[in-house]
Amino acid sequence: MQIVRKFLLTTLNSPDGMIYTYDLRTELFVGIRINQENMGLSARIKLIEQIKPTLQVFLQWAKSINNATVVELLQHITFEMFWGKYNDKLRSSKKRSRKYWDKLSEEDQVKAYYYYDTYNRNRGNAEKKYCETYLNAELWNN
Repeated sequence: MQIVRKFLLTTLNSPDGMIYTYDLRTELFVGIRINQENMGLSARIKLIEQIKPTLQVFLQWAKSINNATVVELLQHITFEMFWGKYNDKLRSSKKRSRKYWDKLSEEDQVKAYYYYDTYNRNRGNAEKKYCETYLNAELWNN
């Protein structure tokens, strides 16, 4: 599963802004959402022509725009969301798992949550790791 970072770019001309989405691992552009319902086709085409291929280029470009504001839209994943997705309540310890979860940065929590599907698919016939082991080993970084 692709993990992304989203940035809201607003200007005086477009106060509702546009949301630019970049892949977390490769930092390549993956999408845009234009929040301007009344924006004409030519304005949309001009905007799309200005899309920056990488996150770093986008951030540099955004700094060069007068009166522009860029805000990263953070994803927040709770432990309960992760615990429900991991779904190993009979073997894993919720208390120990939460202890490891709380030590992770928010970015790693997002990665752990979204990487789980890939981990589960790729483990083949191997037994699923205890939830606390999955978190402690930071398997999403391998």
